[in-house]
Amino acid sequence: MTKIFIRISAILLLTLIPAITFAEYNAGVAAYENENYETAYLHFKSAVDEAGSQYYIGQMYFYGYGVPRDWFTAIKWYKKAASKNHAEAMSSLGDCYNEGRGVKQNRAEAMKWYLKGARYGDIDAMVAVGARYGNGDGVKKNPKEAFKWFSKAANEGDAGGQFNLCIMYYKGEGVKKDYYKAFEMCKKSA
Repeated sequence: MTKIFIRISAILLLTLIPAITFAEYNAGVAAYENENYETAYLHFKSAVDEAGSQYYIGQMYFYGYGVPRDWFTAIKWYKKAASKNHAEAMSSLGDCYNEGRGVKQNRAEAMKWYLKGARYGDIDAMVAVGARYGNGDGVKKNPKEAFKWFSKAANEGDAGGQFNLCIMYYKGEGVKKDYYKAFEMCKKSA
């Protein structure tokens, strides 16, 4: 009888832990959005195994929200979240390498992280990848790849992706010149 009770208790506990962690994460997001950073930090630390919590802790250290600004610590948290396929954390790592914040500036490494984030669905990363392919920043210039990534972002409703498509259609870079499509993309981006 005692073994059955212990097994049932263990099963119940294991099913409750994810729910508790999810609740802590959601409470952290709510506090973060209300700029109550000290409370947000406590909730995120309670759900520290969640990639989202790790990302937000990274954001807090990057910007100094409720904790001292520390880019090195931010990168540590971004990498933890990125190792769990958190797209925004990957994009944030791209920003760090692009700008040389907490790491030595490295455009190729930035592109690597932006590309990972874009492949996992981060729209800002898609625009960053498109821009880098369009300008040859950290990667060989490839207007067709730029067009592809701007299109993905534009299809998600991103104004930056739409505006860049406007320019590409207007100039005929990576795509056949088309003033009508350029005009349509400019209208969407406004």
